[in-house]
Amino acid sequence: MKKTLSLFLLLSLYSLFTACSSIVAATASGPIEEDYGERTLGTIVEDNTIESKAKSLINNASESIGESNISVHSFNNILLITGQVQTKSAKKITSQLTKNIRHVKRIHNELEILEPSSFSTRMSDNYLSSKVSSRLVFTDGIDSSRIDSIVENSTVYLMGLVTQEEARRSVSALQNVSGLTKIVRVFEYIDNQAD
Repeated sequence: MKKTLSLFLLLSLYSLFTACSSIVAATASGPIEEDYGERTLGTIVEDNTIESKAKSLINNASESIGESNISVHSFNNILLITGQVQTKSAKKITSQLTKNIRHVKRIHNELEILEPSSFSTRMSDNYLSSKVSSRLVFTDGIDSSRIDSIVENSTVYLMGLVTQEEARRSVSALQNVSGLTKIVRVFEYIDNQAD
């Protein structure tokens, strides 16, 4: 009975996927163009997995790292590590821990050698983050859904899949946000990917 049910479900799923591809092929009036600025669902799932693995590896590494303030963010398989650690060796260890995570294309280790940021600094960062996000949403020529902004200790890190022009506009839009001390680009550029 279980074999029959499994076979029925498998055939149903196959029929569903075949029907979907037939509908796309029948309704497309020309060649289907790929948007290199959009992450696929699979990539979004991979990014979430990368973040979970990185957090777990870092939190379970050692007391000196576990007591630090470390955040990890992944966008299109590029890993950004931000926050504060107390020693250079702790910073180095975080890179070593995360370098073998599956699907990670590149690591940007932006950890600062400082005491962990205070509660008030983190609250200020949250406020700055909302200002940054709204500025990106309302700036012409930017698709803010393809940009992830992370604010840490008054520095904004910009990740995403953008053109050179979108990157320029993003930085320009944020240059006058009061409270920001630095803008760091961690973008992946898509200008030449369709060639």
